[in-house]
Amino acid sequence: RACIAEANGAIVARQRHDPALREMAATIVALLVDSELRTAQWAHVGDSRLYRFRRGQLVERTRDHSLVQQLADAGLPCDGLSPGLLLHALGMTGEVLPGLSSAISVEDGDAFLLCTDGFWQLLPDELIEYCLRAVHTVSDWLTLLADAIRQRSELSGSVDNCSALAVWIGNPESVTLVAMR
Repeated sequence: RACIAEANGAIVARQRHDPALREMAATIVALLVDSELRTAQWAHVGDSRLYRFRRGQLVERTRDHSLVQQLADAGLPCDGLSPGLLLHALGMTGEVLPGLSSAISVEDGDAFLLCTDGFWQLLPDELIEYCLRAVHTVSDWLTLLADAIRQRSELSGSVDNCSALAVWIGNPESVTLVAMR
């Protein structure tokens, strides 16, 4: 929380210093892994996401701080709305309340994907999961996902701030590939 509050404070201070930047905002997703306790915890603000996989299957992902997510959670239609209409982001308000997870235990084979909206908007959850089960290394996973994004962006015409980081716990290839057998 302190790191997110500090980042938000830096953005707000910069906005005050330079009025041309008053609309500047950012999203964040962070993963904290304690290798001694074998636990993980995460935080996020906005629509940058964290996906958590166990044995090659998606078990959890963060909920976006967006109008589309709020409408979907309420069971209301959100077709045609921009997924980029954020309710919370760094720099939008003086105080930011991040989404925080409880600490969870991690096992060999757990995998995490942290990514921006430009990354996940082009990839359905099922494709991200399929790509994880089809590879043997974390770098191969990201390469396969990046290739899928390139193919899909050629069809859509653009990619918005597309970045990702993947984390595998232990020796995931011996566990994630089991789901495909």
